[in-house]
Amino acid sequence: MRDSKLIKLWDGDQNIVNLEKFDLSYSEDLIEMLDLSKAEKLKSVMSDRKSLRQLRVHFKPLCALILKGCSSLKEISFT
Repeated sequence: MRDSKLIKLWDGDQNIVNLEKFDLSYSEDLIEMLDLSKAEKLKSVMSDRKSLRQLRVHFKPLCALILKGCSSLKEISFT
């Protein structure tokens, strides 16, 4: 979803258990972030969204967390 013009990813819960990579770089219009705590196989998260305030991720397989430019980030929660 890199460089997308999306404002919101989707409504409601989605099955993201098998999601391995999440790249929101240059997706400047996105205003709502997905709760990634259920993505049990997630290995990398990339975002440069200045509006990102909170991030929830599943810690165990995570190898890379790149949050360059996330100047509003106040909280990162690991499960």
